[in-house]
Amino acid sequence: MEELIKKATDAVVASLRGADKIYDTMFDIVKGNVVGIFTGTGEVAAAGTGAATKIVASLIKGVVEVGGEVGEAAKKVVMGTLEGVAEVGGDTAGMIKDSVRGAIKGTSEVGGDIGKAAVGAVEGAVKSAEDIGLSTEDALKNAVTGAIEGAGEIGGSAIESVKTALTASVKGAKEILNAPFEKK
Repeated sequence: MEELIKKATDAVVASLRGADKIYDTMFDIVKGNVVGIFTGTGEVAAAGTGAATKIVASLIKGVVEVGGEVGEAAKKVVMGTLEGVAEVGGDTAGMIKDSVRGAIKGTSEVGGDIGKAAVGAVEGAVKSAEDIGLSTEDALKNAVTGAIEGAGEIGGSAIESVKTALTASVKGAKEILNAPFEKK
């Protein structure tokens, strides 16, 4: 799986390098590579949602490498990942949280603005949920949770940065962040 993720990231970087408008093609390239990763391994179910975190983090790093802005990159990478997973019959709803968490982690690893990445990733998750017929309310809740979990793994002031960005920019995020956490 790790080798396929690296190959997919390299393919995305190569496809985007030198492109005038990288965001116009990013979604399709990412989606195609995600489909290829899961089809090539036959591990959609076996890989589980944890694979999404690794895939998205790697792709975010690749997009930033070619000069992409983290907010828009996070949005398109999360959208492409979720819609690619849906195409191969994976658990798209379960992938939302991990895809957004991967966007936060990948952005942190390249020194990018995790607040912008959180906003873009959450917006991308909600848009993809709408496009593939999932509940946008559930997608928003899972995406916000993934953003906070990713920030928590980074530590320091990351959680506060993500909360501030989400409450200022994403409709409904404030209510989710202020809701009491459910005990499992």
